[in-house]
Amino acid sequence: MAKQPAKPQPKPQVKSEPKKETVLTPLIPDSIAKKVFWGFAAILVVVMVFVSRQYGISGDENFHREYGHRVLNFYTSLGQDSTCTMASGPDSLMRFYGGFYDGSAAMLSKTFSSANEWSVRHAWNSLFGFVAILCAALVAVEIAGWQAGLIALLFMAFSPRFFGESMNNPKDITMAAGYMLTYVFIIKFLKQLPKPNWKVALGLGLSIGMAMGIRIGGLLLIPYLFLFYGLAMLQLYGWGGLFDFSKFKENIWPSLKWVLFSAGLGYFLALVFWPFGLVSPIHNPLEALGVAEKFPVTMRILFDGKHIFTAQQGADGKFVSLIPWNYIPQWFLISTPLFGLIGAFVSAVLIPQMNREKKLLYLGFVYFTLFFPIAYVIYKHSVLYDAMRHFFFVYPSIIILSALTFNYFINRFPKAVKYGVVALMLVLVALPARFMFANHPNEYV
Repeated sequence: MAKQPAKPQPKPQVKSEPKKETVLTPLIPDSIAKKVFWGFAAILVVVMVFVSRQYGISGDENFHREYGHRVLNFYTSLGQDSTCTMASGPDSLMRFYGGFYDGSAAMLSKTFSSANEWSVRHAWNSLFGFVAILCAALVAVEIAGWQAGLIALLFMAFSPRFFGESMNNPKDITMAAGYMLTYVFIIKFLKQLPKPNWKVALGLGLSIGMAMGIRIGGLLLIPYLFLFYGLAMLQLYGWGGLFDFSKFKENIWPSLKWVLFSAGLGYFLALVFWPFGLVSPIHNPLEALGVAEKFPVTMRILFDGKHIFTAQQGADGKFVSLIPWNYIPQWFLISTPLFGLIGAFVSAVLIPQMNREKKLLYLGFVYFTLFFPIAYVIYKHSVLYDAMRHFFFVYPSIIILSALTFNYFINRFPKAVKYGVVALMLVLVALPARFMFANHPNEYV
């Protein structure tokens, strides 16, 4: 009987080894970076308060000083002196601003009556600037650790325009402080889901109240919170779990109650510190928001080599912006130090690593806080002027992205290359630092 040909044996399958993930090792251990961070922060706050008295009076400051005293009169008279809320009074436009900063500055100037009032105001303003700088760095800490936070702190401290206006800009720096403080608590809140700590919820409410109590633009923080809370819960439970109402009490309510609490507390506190909002808690904040979008001021400004007017008043009495769409993007490009621009432009490299570490939502939050406000004012064609100062609450998002990027490259490479990245970073910091020391106290020019 003929032999059957042997069946060919299947080739053994060679298992491909799983791709090795890049091991990230920081140059500075977290425990040491934390100490350096707080040491640098302590030096920075002392320096900022000390040099604040060397700055002059900015164009808006006297309006805020007078408004602050009338806000204080409103409270000390238990609402009998309502001058600061009147459309026909001296605060016809100032009434649309919250009274938290201005009222507290007036109170401090009375408390320290023996000191020069402008010195007191500038010291108080510098503390708000420091809070904005510190909290921007703490956002980086929450996302990527103390080394990233230290880089962000360094970058914020050597941002000439932000540092300079921290001393005498009572409108924009103070609101930026409220925004940055809220960002810290939003990230903390998201990290604690599905069962956040009540202390974080309380801090979130207080910080929203602070931002809104300075300017109505702080109202945006409430939809920010709801949007990213919803995305985080969707990440946790998926569409099915999120809309499974039989598990609402178990899955959703333990965190949703604190979101509602924080939003409600923030809105309430903003009204408490804002006389105009307090006298009509629904109508007046909405009116202020509408005025902020189309601020009724027109002035001649220099932009892109031309003198242009910011707005014109139409037949209906409303102001229409004449500002080109690229006004804010261009000011960011020419006012942001190179370390901020380079780091932010290259920040897309963070996406795979953040995805692996399950931190993509936090990175998305930083991107959103950068691009949404700019896109919104371009879409609404809002009235803008005085360079990028209306967007100081956006600027730290650029720096946070940049700090995260430099931190990633430092962590990713061998020690020799790490030092190279640090050297590049320090050279980029030296450029604005030299400008600041040479031009003090006119860093914001």
